[in-house]
Amino acid sequence: MKISKDRLAAFTDAIVAIAATIMVLELTTPPQTNWQSLFAQWPTFIAYLISFSLIFIGWLNYYRGLDKVDYVGVKEFIWNGIWVFVLTLIPFVTRWVSEHPDKTLPEFLYCLMMFLWALIFQLMEHQVIKDFPEQNKEPTYSGWIKYTSFSCHILGMIVAFIMPIFSFLFIAFVVIIWTIGLVRIKED
Repeated sequence: MKISKDRLAAFTDAIVAIAATIMVLELTTPPQTNWQSLFAQWPTFIAYLISFSLIFIGWLNYYRGLDKVDYVGVKEFIWNGIWVFVLTLIPFVTRWVSEHPDKTLPEFLYCLMMFLWALIFQLMEHQVIKDFPEQNKEPTYSGWIKYTSFSCHILGMIVAFIMPIFSFLFIAFVVIIWTIGLVRIKED
C-alpha cells in the first residue's frame, strides 16, 4: 500500500505544532517583577529549551528522512504513528521535570521519553532504508552521533537515581551533539 508522504508530513506537522504550542503555554510568568523571581523558574526554561530544541531538530531530521522517498508504506506509517505518539508525551514530561527537577521519577521519565523518541526515529529511518533500497541510504546521523546520544540518554536515566538534577546535563549534551550533526549536513 502506497501512502502519500505529503499527507503523512501534514499530519506530523500538525502534531509537532500542537506539542510545541502546549509546551510554550505551560510557561508562566514569574509571580513578581524582579530578577530573583525570574531566575527561580530556571528549571522550566531549561526544560522548555531542551525539549523544544530536540523537537525542532527531530522535525528537521524527519523531513530529511522523508525527502529520501516518493511515498511511504504501511510500516513507515506505523513507525511514524508511534514516533508522534511519544512526541505527544514530551510536553507532559517537560512540565513534570520542570516542576520537580530534583526528583528521580520525573527526571528518569524525561530521559526515557527522549530516548524512546530518538530510538523510534532511528527504527523508522531504518525501515525507510530497508524498504526503499534504491533511495539514498545515508542515515540522518553518523554512528558516533547516534551512539553518543543514546549513551547520554541512558546515562541520564541512571543519573536520575543518583543526582536527578544532573540528568538535564546529559540531555542538554544530546542537543549539542545533534546540533553538531546539523551543522555537518551537506546541502543537496
